[in-house]
Formats: sequence, C-alpha cells, structure tokens
Amino acid sequence: MQLRSIIGALALMALFLSIGCDPPLPGSSLPQGNEVGPVQTHLAPNAKASLPTSGEVLVVGGVSGSNKSTAKAEFFNPATRKWTKTGSMATPRAGETAVIVTMGLAHPLVLVSGGFNGKSRLAKLVQHITGSALSSEELYDPASGKFTGTGALSATRVGLTATVFPSGPLAGKVLLAGGADSSGTPLNTADIFNPATGTTTPTVNNMTSARAFHTATLLGNGTVLLAGGAMDHSDNLTPTADIFHPLTSTFSPTSNSMFEARGAHAAADVGSGLTERVLITGGVASGGIGTLFTSNSAELYNPATKMFASISSMHDTRAFQSATVLSDGRVLIAGGFNGTALLMGGVLSFPIGITLNTAEIYDPGANTFTCVGANNSGGCSPSMGFGRAGHTATLFTSGPLNKDVLIAGGLGGRKPRAKATELKTSEVFDPSTGKFKGAGNMTTVRGLFAAALLP
Repeated sequence: MQLRSIIGALALMALFLSIGCDPPLPGSSLPQGNEVGPVQTHLAPNAKASLPTSGEVLVVGGVSGSNKSTAKAEFFNPATRKWTKTGSMATPRAGETAVIVTMGLAHPLVLVSGGFNGKSRLAKLVQHITGSALSSEELYDPASGKFTGTGALSATRVGLTATVFPSGPLAGKVLLAGGADSSGTPLNTADIFNPATGTTTPTVNNMTSARAFHTATLLGNGTVLLAGGAMDHSDNLTPTADIFHPLTSTFSPTSNSMFEARGAHAAADVGSGLTERVLITGGVASGGIGTLFTSNSAELYNPATKMFASISSMHDTRAFQSATVLSDGRVLIAGGFNGTALLMGGVLSFPIGITLNTAEIYDPGANTFTCVGANNSGGCSPSMGFGRAGHTATLFTSGPLNKDVLIAGGLGGRKPRAKATELKTSEVFDPSTGKFKGAGNMTTVRGLFAAALLP
C-alpha cells in the first residue's frame, strides 16, 4: 500500500505528520473550494465568552482530536498555568496564521488568515486528507471573546506566512505571502491586509518562486526575507529567497540562494545593526532521485550583503520545529520531525521517522549549537516532556513567566517513537535553568495551529 502524494505543499504536511513504520493507505488531494463570507460568532444565546488579558497566549484552530480542523480557541494564563476556552471561529481551520493588529483599531485584535477546513486520519500515519483550502480571514476581539469576518485573501492559502509591519510606509499592515491554493498548487503571490479598512489587496509584483511552508522574517531595516518552501506539484523545494520592500510593495531576489533547498524549516532574526543575521535551520530537503529527508543543516542570511552563508549543523535533523529568539539573543530550537521518505512518480511511499523530544540552543556569538541537556551519539538527549512537531512556541515578555517560552500542542507523543497523535499538553522552557517544566493541558488537542501573545 502506498500514500499518493498530496499535491503541492500539503504533501509535505502529510509526510511530516507521518510517524509510523507501517506503509500508508491511499490518500487524495484537496478538492477545489474555499469558504468566504460573513462570519457569525459561535456563542450560545446569552452566553458570554471567557476573556483573555494582556500577557496571555491565544491559540486558535489546528488539526484536532476529531481528526479534522477545529474552530475552537482558548488562552493560557501564565500566572495560573491554566487554559480556558474562549469564543470559536466560524470556520474550522488548520495550517493558518495568527498575528496581532492595531492599525486604526480601538484596541489590539488578532487576525487569523487562511488554512484549510478538512479532515485527516492520524492514527499510525496520515492516511487521508480532504477538505477545502481557505481564503477567508477572521478577527478575534479579546474584549468580547468573539470572532468576526473581515476582508478575504486574493487566493486560498495553506502554509502561508503573515508579517506585521511595526513602522514605515506599511506601518500596522500585514504581509500575507505564499501558501498553497485550493488545487494544492504553491503560490508566488502575496497580499497586504489593512486593519483600518478590513481590506486585503495584492502586492505590486510576485515573488520569484512559488512558496508554501516557507519562512518570512521581518528585518531590522523594515524589509521582509521570504525563504525556501515547496514550489510545485511535484514536491520540489526551492533554495531561493526574496526580499519584500514595503516602500514600493514589491519583491526582489536575494544576491544568492540558500545552500540547501528546504521547506517546513525555521527562521529566527538574531543580532542588530551590522551584526544582524537570519538563522535558517533544518526543514525537509531533497536527497535526489525522489528522496525527501529532514535536515540538520543551518545557514545565516546577512541583510547588509543579501547573501547566505553556510554554518555548522544542528545536532538533530528537524522539520516543523520551532525557533524562538530568547531575551539574551540566543535561539531555542525545539522538537520537530526526524525522518525520510521515498517520492517517485508522484507517489510517496514508506515514510518512517520520529517526533523529537529534544532541543538545542544556537549562540550567535559563538556561532554554535548546544544541546539542552546532554549530547549522545545520535544527537541531543531528551529534554522535553513530549516529542512534538507542528507545535507553537511563544516567548513571554513580561509577567510571572517573563523570558520563558511556552511550548504547546503539536503532533507526537510521550515517547519519540509513539504514534503521531494530536497533543493537548504544554510545557515551559526556563532559560535561567535550561530546563523544561510541564504546564497545564489545553482544553482541545491541536497540531499545525497558530498562537499569539496578547499585548
């Protein structure tokens, strides 16, 4: 038995949520369709949603325990370390983005964009995914606990990126780039969302390559680096990168490409001024002759020269991992999927691998990776409570968990080789001790969801 490749970027998602060693059952691609229109608040009559406050973490959507995307949302209180339900979205979605917007608004709201509304069976491995990619967007109001509809994207987008401009000619607006459309085709297009008007408009030109499950990093000079990603139906990955210029609302290519074509990788902006660099780590890469594998390679992008440079590798190979810049400038790289698969003739067969319960820290001063906990002959020793990939990582900037990182949800299990199941567990990394400690469980299990720290 084999798993027919889910075309475009969704094939990557299917592969890297797959962790059994048994061969998979036949699957299918996403059908055409999107859901756009007025959004109704999902609250019972006379019901009042629980409301989060500043410094708490909102999580929305994702692939849930019912084996399909969920509309549910909840928030984490760092003082009590408890999760509480809030209002739900009108449209279930996974593979979406969530960012804070403030422009022209009475108070900060959370913009949720794109994703897919569908179902997937995630027992031993992903066997089947159906549903609709989405172009719809919703705004969450922490003051009321309600979601309301807003302007739609120019195309359906799964595995897109969202970047908020804090200043400059597009101050307060959001760049929504790439992703796969309703047919599963990665896109080279992008949109700009204006919170003041609730409208979304296309950028002046397109990226040099189609991208899904790529990265977007806001640079110190106000531009955005968009790197890598899936680029076509054949699951080919691109090493190219683009710079988005907010002054002209246009894209231009970087001076050179990455040293490795990759998707589902992680990026983090470290340093400032002349020392600023973007750290690119891991992801899924092509081994040639139809082979896909997770990578431990790393490289740095220099905004001044617009050039990439290869650096020493991580201790573990990872895809769908998280990368969080700590308050001291180091980068915490946590979890991810480690595995290989064979792709020939459009057919993905015999995916094998594990979710990782390891983490490592990149030190930009020494330009080195160090395991959290001990090293072993095969990489880093376990340091997290759960192996997880497709999770979220949120740095607290104030409050009782100031400078700590909340790691939530994902797909994995207590043991790295466990079956891939959606998780509701969360844990907190304390940089002062270099250890993870368990936090409360979410009310809903989630993988490939979005999180936002409320200002």
